[in-house]
Amino acid sequence: SSGLHDFLALKEISGWRDKDVFTQQDALDLIFRQKELDYTPGTKFSQTSSGLILLTEIVKQVTGQTLAAFSKEHIFQPLGMTNTLFHDDNETIIPNVAISYQVTNNEPKNNFINYSIVGTTNLYTSASDLNRWYLNFENPKVGSKKLIEKLTSPVTLNDGKTTFNPTAGRLLYGQQYLHAERGVPKIWTYGLEGGYASNIFIFPNQKVTSFVLGNNNRYNGGLAMNMAIEVLGDIFPEPPSIDFSKIKTFKTTAQKLESYSGYYWDNDRMTGLRMYVKNDTLRYHVLGNTYENLLVPIAENVFQVVIDGDDVMKVSFQKEKNNLKMVYTSGDSDEFKYERYMPKTYSTIPKRRSINPNKKTDSVITCGM
Repeated sequence: SSGLHDFLALKEISGWRDKDVFTQQDALDLIFRQKELDYTPGTKFSQTSSGLILLTEIVKQVTGQTLAAFSKEHIFQPLGMTNTLFHDDNETIIPNVAISYQVTNNEPKNNFINYSIVGTTNLYTSASDLNRWYLNFENPKVGSKKLIEKLTSPVTLNDGKTTFNPTAGRLLYGQQYLHAERGVPKIWTYGLEGGYASNIFIFPNQKVTSFVLGNNNRYNGGLAMNMAIEVLGDIFPEPPSIDFSKIKTFKTTAQKLESYSGYYWDNDRMTGLRMYVKNDTLRYHVLGNTYENLLVPIAENVFQVVIDGDDVMKVSFQKEKNNLKMVYTSGDSDEFKYERYMPKTYSTIPKRRSINPNKKTDSVITCGM
C-alpha cells in the first residue's frame, strides 16, 4: 500500500533482460527515479516489491550492517541456521547449493540467477534450517511472541479495517496468505526464482507445517500439501474437489450466453481475457494463455468456474453506462473487475527493401511486431 511503482515492472520497461546482472543499487536507482507515487500511501493496495528493497536499506541505515550480515548475526546464527543466507553478490559461490535448472526438450539446462538483490529474493536455505525457522514461531528464541503475532496478522490500510485479499488469500504482514484448505484455516506462501521453487503450508490450529524446496523449475505445492494431509488425517469438513454434478444450475439461453462474449480488461492488474461460447457452454481464457475455463450458470448473470479443486470461483456480469462489466471472485477474495472492450486492429507493417552489396538483386527485410 506504499504507492510505489514495482521496481520489477520498471526493470522490464527500462529494457533489462531476464539474465542480466542486476544489483541492489540498480533496483534503488529505478525506485528513486520515480517522479510521483501511484496513489496516496495507505489508501489502496497494489502488488509491488519496491518496499522490501527499501526495507533492506532501512536495516543498513539503522544497524550499519547489510541485511545479509545483520540477519546472519542476529537471526540465523542464534537459531542454528548454518546453511541459510541472503546472497547479495551473484559472483560469490555458495557451498553445497543445489544447481537451479529446468528441463527443455527433455534436456536439463541451467536456469541461473544473476540477481544481486535481497529483500525480495535470494534467500538460500535448507530443509533442516527452514524447520528451525518455523519451530521458532512456536517457541520464539529470536523475536517475541508479540512480533510473531504481528507477522501472522492481516495487512490493513490506514483505516485499520480494509484488508488485501487476492486469489491467494488474505495477505499477512509476514508476506504470507491466510486461505482455508477444504474448510480448515491455513497459512501459506510460495517462491519461484530461476529454477528454484518452494511451497510452505502451515495449519496453525493443528501446529503442522509442511514444505517442499525444489530446484527444477516445477510447481511443488501438491507434494507439500499431500505430506500435510498425510499427517493431519481426515480433519477436513469439505471434499478435495467440487462435485459439479450436484450444483443447481440456472436455465439460460444460447442468445443470452452469446451476449456475454467479447474481450474484457482489468485495468488494476493489467490483465485481459476473452469470453466466448463453445459447444453451448460459456468459456473464457486469459489472454496469452491457451487454457480455457468452463462456466456453469448458477443464477441470473452469475456463473461458477469449473475447476478441479475446492475453491469456489464465480463470475458475474453487470451493465454499467451502456457497457458490460465482469466481476471475478475466488472464495473470499476481493472483487476483480473487468470491463468489456473492442480490440483494435492494426494494418500490416509494410515491407522494407534494402540493398545487399554482395548481390546484384535486392533482398527483402520484413519487419513485424
